[in-house]
Amino acid sequence: MSDKYEQLKSYLNSKYEYLAAMGKHNLPEREGYECEYQWRMILDIMEYIDKLDQLEEILPSTPLTLVSHAKS
Repeated sequence: MSDKYEQLKSYLNSKYEYLAAMGKHNLPEREGYECEYQWRMILDIMEYIDKLDQLEEILPSTPLTLVSHAKS
């Protein structure tokens, strides 16, 4: 993978850890909600990246066949 991709993954992991740690503190309601929303968004992005990594491992060894179900 490229260095930029690895840097992105590292940043997301750091941000995830930071937001998870912030959730353990007694934050005011608004800040707590903001941290939770950001944490959930980062979690979704990290899960998406994990799926992309899994597909990258599978697809090079699997022939790709595109099938169109569109009717003429």
